[in-house]
Amino acid sequence: MDHDRCPKGLAGHKRRLGAWRREVAFRTILLMAAIGYAVVVVALAHHVPLR
Repeated sequence: MDHDRCPKGLAGHKRRLGAWRREVAFRTILLMAAIGYAVVVVALAHHVPLR
């Protein structure tokens, strides 16, 4: 990621805003995937006895 060489001005601001939106969407998807993975692991642990 090239945060340090972002152009100044309105174009740079728009680009930063788009990157921020992508970052938020990526983190939300990552968080949902982690929660889904944890739910699957817990469900499997409950369904399959670990003996």
